Amino acid sequence: MRFKAIIVFLIILLTVYGCSRNKTVSEATSEGISLLKSYPELPESHPSPMAIQFFVQGDYASSQGDYTNGLRLLKISATMDTSSVMIQKRILEVMLDMAQENNEIVPEVLDYAKRIYNQGYFDSDVLVNIAQAYLLNNEPEEAVSIYELKLEYEPKGEDYLRIFVIKAKYLRKMDTDLLDKAYKLSGNNANLIRTIAEIRSQFEPDKTIEMLQDAIKKSYDTSLMDVLLKLLESKQDEDAIIMLLTGYISNLAEYQKGILIELLYNRKDFEEIVRNFDVYYDTNELQIQKYLFFACIGEDHLYLLDKIYNRLTLNPDVTSEDIEISTVMASESWWMTRNPEKTAFYLSKHKEFGFVHEFFIKRFISSYSEEEERSYEYLLSILSDYGIDQSLEDFLFARKYYLNDESSTAYAYAKKVNPQKLVSYNLVLALAIIYLQCGDDIEGANKLFAMRSSEEELSINEIYGQYYYKKQEYEKSMEYLDKEIAENPKPTLYAFQLKISLLDRDKRYNDEVAVIEQALVHYPDEAMLLNALAYLLTVTNQISEKIPYYLELALQIEPDNVNYIDSYCWYYYQIGDYQKAEDYADRIIKLGFNSSVIAYHIGAVYEKLSDYKLADVYYKKAQLLNNDDEAVADAAKALSELNK
Repeated sequence: MRFKAIIVFLIILLTVYGCSRNKTVSEATSEGISLLKSYPELPESHPSPMAIQFFVQGDYASSQGDYTNGLRLLKISATMDTSSVMIQKRILEVMLDMAQENNEIVPEVLDYAKRIYNQGYFDSDVLVNIAQAYLLNNEPEEAVSIYELKLEYEPKGEDYLRIFVIKAKYLRKMDTDLLDKAYKLSGNNANLIRTIAEIRSQFEPDKTIEMLQDAIKKSYDTSLMDVLLKLLESKQDEDAIIMLLTGYISNLAEYQKGILIELLYNRKDFEEIVRNFDVYYDTNELQIQKYLFFACIGEDHLYLLDKIYNRLTLNPDVTSEDIEISTVMASESWWMTRNPEKTAFYLSKHKEFGFVHEFFIKRFISSYSEEEERSYEYLLSILSDYGIDQSLEDFLFARKYYLNDESSTAYAYAKKVNPQKLVSYNLVLALAIIYLQCGDDIEGANKLFAMRSSEEELSINEIYGQYYYKKQEYEKSMEYLDKEIAENPKPTLYAFQLKISLLDRDKRYNDEVAVIEQALVHYPDEAMLLNALAYLLTVTNQISEKIPYYLELALQIEPDNVNYIDSYCWYYYQIGDYQKAEDYADRIIKLGFNSSVIAYHIGAVYEKLSDYKLADVYYKKAQLLNNDDEAVADAAKALSELNK
């Protein structure tokens, strides 16, 4: 089957490369006359004007595809000048064209070719036509003989390739030495080398790779590089591809540079990319510029980053999203080097305040030192110089102090903010929350709620539910959370979590189960809810096959969550399967934990297994961790009973 596949491939190549000799463009009459008169035949031979006229007309008709009429005119020309080799050659060409187009075996073609040959009126082109005539009449051995004669007359790589194809197609002989000879005589002809490579790669891929490497080394050619890359890709030899492309990096076409930079980028070899910065910088290909940009970030070459950023953002194919991402990364990178001036420069390039807001909020959420706080304030002052609105700056400070639980300062800054400035950025609700949480300013918050953008979807009921929850006005909090869950088609997960927390606080476990089940309708893949439901059913003795089902779902989402594993451990404890409970306890111990509840559970399991020493260890650990009052009390009671 492999041989047949090669033969089919060769038939196609033979047709494309060796058999097509049609002239598709007619020669001007004057050129035809000049060519005919200049042909090197007998010195005393002077074609008659009538012969020339019929030749030119026949040649033109043939070149236009009218082979029948063209051949008739050429034969008339030949009768008028029987000694003209040029006319005889053209007649043979047209006869071949006709036969090939009609896919016919025409004995007349071969007879005419033999007659020219026997008369000794042949050159390199005539020999090719004669060989094709033999092939057309299913005489491949004779065709090979003619090509071999031609090689003596004028050795060319194309002829060695043709002989190889004829032998492979008709005689079923794979004489690969002919391919070596064809390559040696190729004279850096990229088309010929590519054809040889496409044939050879079917059965000698390694030798083909060596041949192409040699050819490219002698004379670089983009198309040959493509063939070589395709072969290396089929071998999945990524190292060889990188080595090859890097060696010719200055000669590569843009798309080939793209292949190289993508491979290097995926390997995180940013140093190698940056080393060839100038080569990649010159490209107009957007994807290459993006890889170069991020490589500069990866290697902290930030001044080169500035250079490629400018080129990237001026690329006609760049999108607003590309610019946004690049601006974010540039500002983040300069901030990491503690350069507020450069950071402000990039932050100011982003026209959307929402981006600047996001930049600061990420930092305000985390704890920071006094030195870092001074840096933030300095950065904000520079942004003021770039034109950031004072009201927006005050809003950033309000958010900063709110996130760090400095309520009075947060509210003071919030009161300075013109809320109208925040509408287009969908940040009015964030300001309203500061009014509520930090200033107990319900009236002011309600005015802000009325101003909010239609895109700000956070429910006011949820905001008030959270507000009263923090004020420990739990009944009011529950009132608003109930409204939120009843009125919102899809309440937020946080609203459910707050209500669950309130019910758990009042030990309303059955109601809590109902709310969790309601939440799972909206959030069926929320592992925390699945675990909470399973644990509640366990501790309220509502034992059923649903409990392991819920826990399996939760552990599929988070396999190493010790809280979910502990729920399994406690489930088996409650149903009296202490051995399985111990298996889950062992998993928890290996993963590590810091919960008094989990420590108490593990101690209880070991006590049931009569391993009182380990039970003592984990009861004491529950007391030491001291992060759940009920678990600490249960552990103390268990220790007391254990030591009686």
